[in-house]
Amino acid sequence: MKNSILIILVFIPLLSCTQDPKDITIEQFREVNIDSKKNFLLDVRTVNEYNFSRIKNSINIDVLDEESFKNQIKKLDPSLNYYVICRSGNRSMKAIRKMEALGFKNLYNITGGMLEWEKQQLPVEK
Repeated sequence: MKNSILIILVFIPLLSCTQDPKDITIEQFREVNIDSKKNFLLDVRTVNEYNFSRIKNSINIDVLDEESFKNQIKKLDPSLNYYVICRSGNRSMKAIRKMEALGFKNLYNITGGMLEWEKQQLPVEK
């Protein structure tokens, strides 16, 4: 019993060190200066989805193409801020988890994804 309690006490601080990605709304994201050298919009949808409609200044890296995703993400600077978007929010969370495993810290999940962006009739490039 004492060993179980000791193990729990040892691992609780470690669990608190893991950081959940920050969810931000589209309204909050629109206040971010993506043109700066430290903030990047990462669109993790497929190439076909991205080519159909995308947000200006976004970078497309398809999270479903696992090998390519990992290779391209490794080329990015993990100290910068990455705002991650997909169609609805599921793939962006998957991408964020993969990026966290590679040492990225400043990750923001744009809630609602492109569905919400287009629902609000915000500008897209085609």
